[in-house]
Amino acid sequence: MAAGLSPLPVSAVPVEIYDRTCASPGGWDYIHYHAPIGEAFKPRLGTITSVEVYVENKASSTEPLTLRIRKGSISGPTVASKTRSLPAGAAGWFAFPFNPAVEVDPGTTYVIELVTDEPIVWYVTSSDCAAGQQRIRDGGTSFPDDYAFKTKGYRPDFAIGLSETQVTVRQGESIQVEVTLSPFYRAQGVVPLAVSPDLRGHGIALEFSDEDPYLDPDDGASVVLTISAAEDADAGEYEVTVAGTLSGFWGFLSKSEDLTVRVEETPRDFEVSVTPSERTVEAGSQTTYTVEVTPVGNFDQTVHLSVTGLPEGATYSFSRTSGVPPFSSTLTVSTQASTPQAHFLTVTGTGGGKAHTATTHLNVQVTVEPDFSISVSPPSRTVAAGEAAEYSIEVTPTGGFTSPVTVSIAGLPSDATFEVTQTGAYTATLRVQTGETVGSFVLTVTAAGGG
Repeated sequence: MAAGLSPLPVSAVPVEIYDRTCASPGGWDYIHYHAPIGEAFKPRLGTITSVEVYVENKASSTEPLTLRIRKGSISGPTVASKTRSLPAGAAGWFAFPFNPAVEVDPGTTYVIELVTDEPIVWYVTSSDCAAGQQRIRDGGTSFPDDYAFKTKGYRPDFAIGLSETQVTVRQGESIQVEVTLSPFYRAQGVVPLAVSPDLRGHGIALEFSDEDPYLDPDDGASVVLTISAAEDADAGEYEVTVAGTLSGFWGFLSKSEDLTVRVEETPRDFEVSVTPSERTVEAGSQTTYTVEVTPVGNFDQTVHLSVTGLPEGATYSFSRTSGVPPFSSTLTVSTQASTPQAHFLTVTGTGGGKAHTATTHLNVQVTVEPDFSISVSPPSRTVAAGEAAEYSIEVTPTGGFTSPVTVSIAGLPSDATFEVTQTGAYTATLRVQTGETVGSFVLTVTAAGGG
């Protein structure tokens, strides 16, 4: 039995019934004189618990009689054998019980053979009893009539097991339950299955993968019961019965198992997502995000989109501002020139009395152009005519400036000269040699480079 199945009985209570009978004795044949002697028959049950034969011991003493059950023919393999004693002069029905029961294949030919060396006779019936039965004697010669005999066996039985006895299914979904049929006493045959009551009026369908499985005497049978709830199925708890019926010449036998089916309402909701999780944009330009709105369950209401958390002066637009999920929309954010800063944007979807949000990150930045600045120190010098004055020049790059810089001087007296000596990548010494001209002069140091 598969794991998870509902418990099955280890064995069913045996019920012994008659199978094949030929019960109208007339004349007789001496067993030892016509050996081998037997009766061919085809059992309808899967077991033989007892064989009865109508015989008479014509000897004056108690004598042994052996009964064999052979498969196929009078010379076929012996599947069971039993010996008992018959009192002197005894006549009538004598039973040969088998414990444990003999397992046989219904519909297959078997032969009941009687063996003795004593004057014991087996009575013959007046007519043929059933198809497939015949009297055999004298080494295999068959006759249209039969020897008097009866066979007993256990009435077939079976059990139904369910992999689950309580299941829960949501509207619009389905679930499966394994139904297992277990045979007892070599029960076999078609077992029509049914489920009651009919729940289709509640939007619930119960269907077997096979409504008429064949019960194998060794392996049993297994089918799948699929329980499907429509999207508008009535929520609630339902009690149903899974039943199967096995029938034969002995009548019919029905077995059942109860199953609880719970139908739950499917959540009707939606979800909002935004990708990517972060964008970086130059102040004054724009960028885009993708917004996805997906349904949960059977949600079928219109969802409206909006955005909060934008930087001052920024605007937004959706390629699609609303819709019934599932749908997607492109969110475009346009910025103005502003101080670089980071912002969390919140996209909100509202509809059907519900609201859900998703966040993303927006970085707004200003790009600095490559440039430089220049400084001269000290800011003034006083020297006597004919002497020299020195100044330090420093160029400070910004925005990744790396180009060469040239320096020029303006405002010198006409008889003065200057010399610039580079002392570093962007530092230099300015030496001004004065002449005879006396006075106060404003010198302008100009640096040029990088276009």
